[in-house]
Amino acid sequence: MDLLPISTRIENAAISCVAYIGKILWPVRLTTYYPLSLSPRLGDAVASSAILIAISTLVLYCRRRRYLAVGWLFFLIALVPVIGIVQVGFQGMADRYMYIPAIGLFIAAVWGVGDFVEQLSDLPAAGIARLCLRLQE
Repeated sequence: MDLLPISTRIENAAISCVAYIGKILWPVRLTTYYPLSLSPRLGDAVASSAILIAISTLVLYCRRRRYLAVGWLFFLIALVPVIGIVQVGFQGMADRYMYIPAIGLFIAAVWGVGDFVEQLSDLPAAGIARLCLRLQE
């Protein structure tokens, strides 16, 4: 706990959280060891914090789609033990711990796609397409 000040650990946690989201969406440049930056750039920390706050605000704003909040909060809560607030070792982040927190983002994505498909079925064009399919049978 004395190796890094708490401010550096929080900055690294915000940057790592956004990096994890990016690696889930586009898994490139994965490695077994990400070196810990002892002095993360302030701009990266501020941008990452702004992204996390924006996503959290958007998710909480969409109250009718509760699965977004469930998925996002699952992601954030499951990430707490591995995000680096309590520093263990000298790695900045670790992909090997991401399989559990990623479930939260996949909950939001899968339910979101299901909701989108359900809304498409309410459109008139979808009704016409269904009618055409029934006539072909």
